[in-house]
Amino acid sequence: MDSDMILAKNKADKLRLTLITINDKISRGAKDPLIVKLASQITAGKSKDGKIKAIADYVKERVRYVKDPSGIEVIQDARDTLRLGRGDCDDLTILISSLAKAGGLKARAKVVGDTIKDLSHIYPEVKGSRWHQVDLVDPAFFLAASIGSNGPWKRSLAA
Repeated sequence: MDSDMILAKNKADKLRLTLITINDKISRGAKDPLIVKLASQITAGKSKDGKIKAIADYVKERVRYVKDPSGIEVIQDARDTLRLGRGDCDDLTILISSLAKAGGLKARAKVVGDTIKDLSHIYPEVKGSRWHQVDLVDPAFFLAASIGSNGPWKRSLAA
């Protein structure tokens, strides 16, 4: 199992360490032989947009959202999220982004909050015919993206 717990002295350090860890896990997940094989099976013969839908459907059917323990940031790799069948928004972002990249798509993570110091959510965006928001945690964000709303403040992570 490859999970990291982020314990930091302040919010800024916690955010920085969390984003670095997420980026690293996405990069490693996209190269993991199990994730590469699974992405190939899920996306075979599909268009770019079809691949995104297939990945989202696959994850939605197999992984349920579960919050981290209070005050502790646990960040799982893609393989562990699949094995456990659960994870929070960062775990789902890592899994979806890893599958997308392993399937030949571009993916990036978006962080959301009222200010840069108060980020409360992260979700993946995957490039098909356009950038698609693949937020399986918060249907309101997913719906807003599908109708073209930018929603609250967002920032891309170079994943």
